[in-house]
Amino acid sequence: MSLDANDPADTRPTDPLLPERDAAWDADRAALRARIAAAVGDARPHPIARHTLALLVEAQLAHAPVPADGSHAHDGSVDEALAAMRSRHPDLFLPPEPEPAPAVVEPAVAAKAPGPSMLSSLAPSPARLAAMTERGRALATAARSRLLTMGAAARTRLSRERPARVSPEAASAEPPSVAAAMAASTEVSPPAMSAPAPAVPPVSLPLADRSRRRGAGDLSVRAADRGRRTWYGLRDGLGDAVGPGGSLRRPSAVMALAAVACAGLLVVLLRGDGDRPSPAPAAAPSVQTPAAEAPPAAAQTPPASQPPSASARPQAAPPDDEPAPDDAPMQADVVPQAGEITGPAEVVDTATLKIGGRVVRLFGVAFVRGGQTEELTRYLGKRSVTCRPVAGSEAHLCAVDGRDLSEVVLFNGGGRASPEATPDLVAAEDRARTERLGVWAR
Repeated sequence: MSLDANDPADTRPTDPLLPERDAAWDADRAALRARIAAAVGDARPHPIARHTLALLVEAQLAHAPVPADGSHAHDGSVDEALAAMRSRHPDLFLPPEPEPAPAVVEPAVAAKAPGPSMLSSLAPSPARLAAMTERGRALATAARSRLLTMGAAARTRLSRERPARVSPEAASAEPPSVAAAMAASTEVSPPAMSAPAPAVPPVSLPLADRSRRRGAGDLSVRAADRGRRTWYGLRDGLGDAVGPGGSLRRPSAVMALAAVACAGLLVVLLRGDGDRPSPAPAAAPSVQTPAAEAPPAAAQTPPASQPPSASARPQAAPPDDEPAPDDAPMQADVVPQAGEITGPAEVVDTATLKIGGRVVRLFGVAFVRGGQTEELTRYLGKRSVTCRPVAGSEAHLCAVDGRDLSEVVLFNGGGRASPEATPDLVAAEDRARTERLGVWAR
């Protein structure tokens, strides 16, 4: 038999406060469920296990003893229940979040643009800067001295190899000195000119003629060079005045310029005549003497069967010991340079000579122990050595018979090339090193 509360036959007593207690219970349960849901959400459960965890916690708290104050649950009980669930069922919860990496704070200096302090730290120190400056200055000085030495060697080689230039006019024209000599011989001995022409020795005249033509050619070349230098000086001095828009486009200015050029050319020609060598008086007797002796030779011509006498042979050929007319013009052109040292040399070592009491160091050669001093002494012998100073260096350029003595020493392994040596000297040293000559034989 079932009992129903609405059954009128049910005679049990009813509690009038029961509905109020039920309403209070429902309100507490709703608040408990809200706290459980919030606590479960903070515990990072799996999304599909959220409702399951809430029911498990609620069921655990429903069987908990009721506190003395009449409350059904506390927040501490909810947290304890979640902790128990995490220890029992860890798979229902998400793994803990990894700890964030510590933020790296870049220094403030790295974010800023490089300032003067950073630039000063990157700049070289004053001592290093001074050393670099000194080294650059030394390299520049060495390069300058090497260029000057190469230029001096090139000029020496060109002056040694360049032949004497003779103008066609000077070569074709008969020198006035020879004509004067012939006129003098005519005035002194008229009967000699009436003699037959073959009686005059034909060999002595070409020698004198050649020497005078060479002198005339040198004078013409020097006069042309001076005239050219004068014209270049006038042109450089006037500048742009002679240009298309210059002030010398007027006829009067052109005539004045032509007059100045003619005056300069006249001065150059007069100065060239003053520089003319004078071997003509010495050559006149050499022409006159055979002319005076020619009539007896012609008058005493031996028959064809008779051999020529010994006295007639010197008249038919020029003397061998008379090179003065041929050498006189060449000696007039030789002008010693300032600081030049010439004479027999005494060998101190393969890089040092002693000429006339002065110690001379060969340019581009560094002495090495074991150098061939005796061989250099035998090579020089009694020959004259000519040494010229080198600009920017204490050494000298020495030559023997037109041959660079420094190149000879390095070519035969008599020493090493110094830092100021030219490329030609370095090449000579390389050849000696390759052939293992001299100091390179060790």
